[in-house]
Amino acid sequence: MTAQGVADIRELALRERRMALSDREWSHRLMGYGYRVIKTEAGAVICGFRDDEPLCTLPAEREAEKIH
Repeated sequence: MTAQGVADIRELALRERRMALSDREWSHRLMGYGYRVIKTEAGAVICGFRDDEPLCTLPAEREAEKIH
């Protein structure tokens, strides 16, 4: 995957997180794009839904950002 591809996925995940009202909704929104989120101690990992291939990470503090 290219650096631009990773940046696009990260931006999508963060945008969807800002719009979601809960972690559950965020997960559901990402599934609609073919991704899934796995929580780790270091933060969230965005994976492909079908193959669980890690695509990018989100640091814990960025993952928790919400703008409403």
